[in-house]
Amino acid sequence: TVEQVDPNSTLTETSDSSGAMGEPALVHIGSPERRFEHAGRVIPLDEIELVRFGRVSGGELDVRVDEGVAHIGIPVPWVSSAHAELSLRRADQGVYQLRDLGSRNGSHVGGRRIQEGRRLRPGEIIEIGRTFWMLREVVNARRPGPRAEFDGLTPSANPQLNNTYQQLARVARSDVAVLLHGETGTGKRRTALAVHRHSGRAGEFVEVNLAALSKQNLDEALLGEAGLFARASGGTLFLDELAELSAEAQTKLLAALDQNQIGQPGPDGAPSSVRVIASTLVPLGEGGRPFRPDLFARLTGFEAYLPPLRARREDMGLLITNLPDLPRLATPAFRRVLSYRWPFNLRELRQTLATARLLAGEDGEITAALLADLLARRSDAPSDAESIRTLREQIVRTLLSNAGSTDLAAEQLKLSATDLHRWIERFDIQPEDYATPTIKA
Repeated sequence: TVEQVDPNSTLTETSDSSGAMGEPALVHIGSPERRFEHAGRVIPLDEIELVRFGRVSGGELDVRVDEGVAHIGIPVPWVSSAHAELSLRRADQGVYQLRDLGSRNGSHVGGRRIQEGRRLRPGEIIEIGRTFWMLREVVNARRPGPRAEFDGLTPSANPQLNNTYQQLARVARSDVAVLLHGETGTGKRRTALAVHRHSGRAGEFVEVNLAALSKQNLDEALLGEAGLFARASGGTLFLDELAELSAEAQTKLLAALDQNQIGQPGPDGAPSSVRVIASTLVPLGEGGRPFRPDLFARLTGFEAYLPPLRARREDMGLLITNLPDLPRLATPAFRRVLSYRWPFNLRELRQTLATARLLAGEDGEITAALLADLLARRSDAPSDAESIRTLREQIVRTLLSNAGSTDLAAEQLKLSATDLHRWIERFDIQPEDYATPTIKA
């Protein structure tokens, strides 16, 4: 019997409460040679023992299952008719075997060509004739839902993030407070805005950078007649950088939540008129920064973690297809995109490719050399999340103490004005936020 595989299937779960091992599923990251057509397609492989990769004519990715063998036909000329096969008979827990079948252009894992066979672990990048794939393990892979396309956000083939989007879509229409965790550049503000749009609330999306609130403007911003809660009436209040609140500010925020009955029913049982979404770069209460448990409880009706880009490389093709007016990306350049750690995450990817687009020209091509040159200019950037957070906090504190003056901040940080503005762009910091109370809508 031959079974057609649903092209809209997706990954939804990575584990369950019992710790059960998931079933394998294959993600098509995409191919620059086909402008990332079919990027993000997920092929469930439960009850499959062998996957065979080969070339097919035409323009469609062809997936057929026949007696425990999945035949994947790839419409790319660099793929051989019998290119490679992936054995799903586990030699060890979570370890599989990829074997090249003497293909002309080779099979690669992690950027290295395999000679015959190689052990493969979930999460590694597979290259089959200039097309890119990833094997994941997911619980309940036979029962995937439609890929979550959440109010303007790029859909995700990453199992954890896809599941988060689906949960947020269900939570959005309630009054439940949401707390978003994630490194700088992972899209916390965009996600908060998507929750607001999905909520159907008629009021505004009002955001405040908590790190920029001084003691002088805290009371007015929180409790004033033209303050945050008044502005966000009937809408959503987005509290950015929650971990930056001092103990005094936490007490005042809790009082403001109580005064406005946020997160609890009103006297007549009616829901609150303001929905609160908060975000944080660091886990609350860690790093010597105490956080009030009662305030934490009020702001964490639902918690969501947005993974860094390095943990969701299967989404690279999808993300690139959603960048506007991007010229052709050469395959060696895409290999570089997949291997780079992107310490500033989505923001860095967008900024880098936008610059590459300008340098390549409308009819040009983003080459590996062009991309390598752009990334080499960032060699002074910290590469781990903790160092990046520390640098960002230092810049924010300095701007705050100097009322948003970049000249004074650069002098105090012993940086040139050019270097400081480069860091400000990477972190998407708005210096003017630190000169006045940062209420935006």
